[in-house]
Amino acid sequence: MVLKWRQIHPYVNFAWQVLSAGLKIVKAQQDRDQKISDLVRTMEILYSFVALTDELAENRVLQDIVEQILKQTIECGFFIQEYSRRNFGGRAIVQPFSGADDRITEFCAAFARLRVNFDSRVNLNTALVLSRTASTIDAIRRDQVLSALKPVAINEHDRDPCLPKTRLDVVKFLVKWIADGPSDQKGVLWLYGLAGSGKSTLSTTIAWMMREFRRLGAFFFFDRDIPKRNAATMIPVLAYQLAQIDARIGAIVSQIVESNQNIAEMPVNIQFTTLLKPLQSVEWSRGPIVLVIDALDECGIEKDRAKLLDALSIGFSDLPPFLRVIVVSRPETDIKRKFASHPAVYPYHLDIDSAANKDDISEFLRHRLNKIRTNNEYLHFTSDWPGEDKINALTERSAGLFVWASTASLYIDGHAPDLRLNELIIQQSVDTSSEPFVNLDRLYKTGLQSAGRWADTLFRSDCCAIFGAIICARNPLTCLMIDSLLSLQEPCLQSISRLGCVLRWSETEPIRILHPSFHDYLSGRCNGEPWFIDLEEHNAKLAVHCIKLLDSDNDLRENICGLTLPHPVQNETLPEAVSYACKFWVEHICLISKAENSVGDLIHEFLGRHLLHWIEALAILKRHDITIRSLQSLLKWLSVSLPWRNDLRQLVYDAHRFAQYFSNTIEEHPLLIYVSALPFTPANTSIYQKFYRKGLVKVISDALKSWPPQLQLFRGHDDCVTSVAFSHDGSKIIVSGSDDNTIRVWDANTGVEMLPPLRGHDDCVTSVAFSHDGSKIVSGSDDNTIRVWDANTGVEMLPPLRGHNPLVTSVAFSHDGSKIVSGTSDDETIRVWDANTGVEMLTHAASLSMPDHPIISLDRHGWFANTNGCFLGKVPVESSRYYNYYNWQTQSHHYVGWTREHELVILHFPI
Repeated sequence: MVLKWRQIHPYVNFAWQVLSAGLKIVKAQQDRDQKISDLVRTMEILYSFVALTDELAENRVLQDIVEQILKQTIECGFFIQEYSRRNFGGRAIVQPFSGADDRITEFCAAFARLRVNFDSRVNLNTALVLSRTASTIDAIRRDQVLSALKPVAINEHDRDPCLPKTRLDVVKFLVKWIADGPSDQKGVLWLYGLAGSGKSTLSTTIAWMMREFRRLGAFFFFDRDIPKRNAATMIPVLAYQLAQIDARIGAIVSQIVESNQNIAEMPVNIQFTTLLKPLQSVEWSRGPIVLVIDALDECGIEKDRAKLLDALSIGFSDLPPFLRVIVVSRPETDIKRKFASHPAVYPYHLDIDSAANKDDISEFLRHRLNKIRTNNEYLHFTSDWPGEDKINALTERSAGLFVWASTASLYIDGHAPDLRLNELIIQQSVDTSSEPFVNLDRLYKTGLQSAGRWADTLFRSDCCAIFGAIICARNPLTCLMIDSLLSLQEPCLQSISRLGCVLRWSETEPIRILHPSFHDYLSGRCNGEPWFIDLEEHNAKLAVHCIKLLDSDNDLRENICGLTLPHPVQNETLPEAVSYACKFWVEHICLISKAENSVGDLIHEFLGRHLLHWIEALAILKRHDITIRSLQSLLKWLSVSLPWRNDLRQLVYDAHRFAQYFSNTIEEHPLLIYVSALPFTPANTSIYQKFYRKGLVKVISDALKSWPPQLQLFRGHDDCVTSVAFSHDGSKIIVSGSDDNTIRVWDANTGVEMLPPLRGHDDCVTSVAFSHDGSKIVSGSDDNTIRVWDANTGVEMLPPLRGHNPLVTSVAFSHDGSKIVSGTSDDETIRVWDANTGVEMLTHAASLSMPDHPIISLDRHGWFANTNGCFLGKVPVESSRYYNYYNWQTQSHHYVGWTREHELVILHFPI
């Protein structure tokens, strides 16, 4: 019966896998539960009745009813699996399965109704008994909270599933893996294969199938043409989509987001730990939920992927047992290193040389060519065109790659299908080498050669400029944007109109490369061909085009949107090309490895005219953060690439200080750049001298001459800040403690909070410090405790360290991070703790007669210094006594620290 139905509907395999897994558990029980036996018998009767019907293949109504039966079977199968695991032999081995009797009754009634529908040949759209809890929270309120995740749009309209009757072996394996219980503890499947082997189509098929069964938790796919789909946005999207499928999951995610409003800006490891790990607490008995992550290899270069891969590698071991994660990618070295031998990951290689894959490509070509035949009725093709021999010839030339078959069919459909088909078979010999992309590259070459006059200098120049812009762009470009940026001889649409076999476009939608392998071909494998794209060269050209566009008349000017003070900025926009150039011109500049002086001249002239206009434009777009990061990146690039351009470096330095110092002002309203920030800019800076003009406010008294030490103001604490510390590892992270009982971690460059507030202390936080490797934070508090935190996740790593009575006033790590020293003025002690276990290493604290608020600095050998007490000593961590300490008397305040060479540095500030 399964084989018979399999030809009617693709869901049969999944339904059978789920149901059979549940029945195996039932049969293994010594004393079968009568209620489950009755439910199974009800299904058997229905299936036997349906099996006797011979009109399934021709009757669409019956097929729709069968689909409902299959969906109901899947839900019931997962219920039986969970019920049987929890009630083995009549004993609840995990916990009572609440409401089980009622749900069994509902399932039996649903199957009975489906039997009536089938018998009457009428599809009454019977409501299925779904293993879901109805929403008990206000959906509108939940969506408002979840909006803080800032989920990027995941548009699936360009995705295609597998054709019917193709990839059945792979799909069958995947649904079996999903349906199997969690006993093997491999909740993640890594599906990997070569570029063009059909991975994305498979991932789409599985995702859409799971959505039909209401089993899809989330579907995320990277795209190198869409930078917003990156490592930083993936986890929030997964959490957002998961929160939509079930009220309990939604409630947990909403609570997390409500207490961590800036979670979308946090590092990916924090996002994973904060958003997904807590789902382990969900009481779940509803079968698996599937997350699909496609094209992981398109998440930037290896360096960009590193943190995401680390987060996934760690997080995969802590997934809730009801989650199944399918990760799809090429077998890149860094991904393979993390996943191939991971204990929670099942690697599955997509074999392009298998007989099944060859048959699938033949079926794909047969379908596509038949479509070409029916769409070209005036060519009078025979009913069997092009014939099995030619389909087999094309299949052999595909070398197992679906992208070859897809590109070939698009090429054939372009013009004179029969002629192109025959030319393709003649020109494309059967590849006998071990390199899978030989024939694909030949096909790309054939398609490009037929697209236009590559010997024509103007045609070649325009097409290469378009290809270069498409490949190098940080965001997808439309034809209109390309026309604005590149100033081509002919409209972009005219040049690309014959490239339908490799590009996808419309007049308004962004141009996209049909497959990443074409990107690889253009920028690497076709070196020497007229369409070869040198990424360095075209990136530099795009940078210059961006600057020239912004430097042209009226594209940037003061008050470009006609704003008025004090009216707030609404949802103002700029032309797409101008917006792109504002956001990314610096990024393109910084990718130039060999810059000529002319590039420096171009930048200097542009900033000399439009620096403030550019800052205003990004403020209108609410992206002042891009301004700060861009100027910092540009300053670093100038130091390496144009170190002799001191004039330009000084201007960029002043611009960066201006953007940082007045960031709160600029973000409040773009026009405050001119009427507030500029008048208060230090008079000796290049910005003031270049841009200040008559008519603006003039500062008469206490005007700044140069930039003050303060770089930027960070806002977040609700009370006095009592302690701050920089990380030692070069990551430019700041930690701060406050009288509001919280600890906050900041990005020193942008002022963005990198973690939710660290909460745990019950009183004021008096002291904070980083370990030297930047991995831990220690805090001391007026609540008498010391706490140790993971600097990457914000998770408390140890129970509170207790011993001081009453107040802890100073804390520090030893140089190797293995020990913590703490001091207090009230009990006049210094204590040493094991940083890994929390065990106190000095059991008899010695009195040091310490005054109020000691400041402690501890070096790698155990030497410590207390500033207000004016003494120097050594902590011998191997014993419970102190060495002698040296005392100096002075009425002053000091800052004490240690150099890497073990030299004590004391800063003396007389009162």
